[in-house]
Amino acid sequence: MSQGNVVQISADVVSMDTDPHWMRLRDALLTLACTPFHDAEAVRKRLLITAAEALEVDRVSLWLFEPGLSTIVCVAIYESGKGVSHPGTRLSAVAAPDYFQSLQGLLTLAAADALVDPRTRQLSDDYLKPLGIGAMLDVPVRQFGELIGILCHEHTGSPREWLVTERVFAAAIGALCSQVMEFEKLRRSERERQHALFHDQLTGLANRALFLERLDSARKDGDAALLVLDVDGFGEFAKAFGPAFGDQLLRETALRLEQGVRRGELAGRMGNDEFALLLVGERGVMDAVQRATDLRAKMQAGMIIDGQDVRVRFSIGLVPSIRHYESAQDILRDAEIAQNSAARAGRDFVQIFESGMEEPIRRRLELEADIRRAIEASEFVFHLQPIFSRDGKLDGAEALIRWEHPRRGLLLPSDFLQVAEDSGLLSLVQWPLLGDLFGQVARWRSAKCPRFAIAINFSSVQFTLAGFPDQLLAVALRAGLPADAISVEVTENSLLTNQERDLSVIHRLASAGIGLSLDDFGTGYASITHLAQLPLSTVKIDRSFVSRAVDDPRYGAIIETLIRLAHNLSLGVVAEGIETPAQLRMLSDGECDQMQGFHLGRPVSIAEFESCWLR
Repeated sequence: MSQGNVVQISADVVSMDTDPHWMRLRDALLTLACTPFHDAEAVRKRLLITAAEALEVDRVSLWLFEPGLSTIVCVAIYESGKGVSHPGTRLSAVAAPDYFQSLQGLLTLAAADALVDPRTRQLSDDYLKPLGIGAMLDVPVRQFGELIGILCHEHTGSPREWLVTERVFAAAIGALCSQVMEFEKLRRSERERQHALFHDQLTGLANRALFLERLDSARKDGDAALLVLDVDGFGEFAKAFGPAFGDQLLRETALRLEQGVRRGELAGRMGNDEFALLLVGERGVMDAVQRATDLRAKMQAGMIIDGQDVRVRFSIGLVPSIRHYESAQDILRDAEIAQNSAARAGRDFVQIFESGMEEPIRRRLELEADIRRAIEASEFVFHLQPIFSRDGKLDGAEALIRWEHPRRGLLLPSDFLQVAEDSGLLSLVQWPLLGDLFGQVARWRSAKCPRFAIAINFSSVQFTLAGFPDQLLAVALRAGLPADAISVEVTENSLLTNQERDLSVIHRLASAGIGLSLDDFGTGYASITHLAQLPLSTVKIDRSFVSRAVDDPRYGAIIETLIRLAHNLSLGVVAEGIETPAQLRMLSDGECDQMQGFHLGRPVSIAEFESCWLR
């Protein structure tokens, strides 16, 4: 029987060349095959209509598998008298497992009586009967050999026998549909590749390469303005709230910038938190400045990130006319210089580029590069300044960072610290030195001075990092130094800038036994309430009070009040900047707990400190 069927089918195929029905189907295929694939959607539509007309069926539909091949979705259907639509009907393998099983390895599924055919009858109640479908002819749609869908030809009414010529035609239509799908995927992949080459992956804005290309075209075609903006304090946001928060902040910034783009303009992300906008149509400097100012106001109004109301500010650099520049790189360089100048001027500012503005930037960049080199060369060291009790005994020291520069000699923090902090290098400068310092202090406590404590200065950025307490404790543990031998010094203003966010860090330090010292006490904005609420152990009276206290009774009264206030709050008091015997006597008589200053001892290297004070 099987052999006879093969002979019969072979005979049918041989006779197809003279079959008028097949010749009509073949002509329809040839017409479709010659259709250009430029518009895949239009080709699919033509394919569905041609298949329905050629096979004289009421419905031809394209179904695509969802991932896992357990559900198919009707993405397009042609219905006689209705045209092409996209219904989104879904069929699940749970409801029709035999049908889905038959689709695997399918050449053609010809169900003459779909309601009784074992492969299709499970579709009866939910699909076939409601639509009046009597027969089905399904063929696979593949994409580079992988089954991705089904092309379904549906005859309504009574059952229908499918001829061999019709099966061959349907298979050819399925193959043609597969080619269309492959072509569409290749075009989509190429579009995505091109987009990825010239657009920022995080924000979708033009990347640096595309932006510079457009900027250069604008320079050649006529006049325009360039605006470069930077998210003020972005590094602090990212460090405090995490990288995911930082990414969301960048996406929101990009979205708001793009909303301000007019016809013919372009927004781009130049890198990290730097964005650019090519402005066209502005008439003169003042128009460009007004546009930049208005854009800044709109971008920073009511920004909510991760459910938090975030106050974001932007520093903007502006080149109001690009006409006379020789290259796009030069335009962008000057806009970035102006932006850096705006940031240094206090942030949240629009700065127009002016000749000569680049010199401070150049010096700053040179210093940043020199700091990076010095980190690699281990040129940063700690110097120690002794701290004495009121009765003259050594209580410990304050560790002060110094730079042993090979050409410029010993540099103080004022020469480099701000640049190191702004460039994110301060941790690389300071943290590698702590292990050796803590180890040395532990040895002094064990052999020479059991009560010796070390005070360390940290910036507000370092202090607010969530992992800061654990990192500090880990370094101390490895060195064998107990937590109560460490005091962390922070200024009033830096401590209170982000008090709510920093409170957990402060309490983590205090609960571990690390002392917290409020530096420059009396010069900032700390209130008595803050002193009572924060888990401080010590306050340091600023040198500006100490230097005037002997000659000006008013400053002496201020120091006396500060000492009494601190003692009433159970806080220790350290006076810094003591430079004369008279200042020392006044503070000792005033019951100041600890003293520090040039009169008692200047900051010196660790080795010199040991030889001077721990003999």
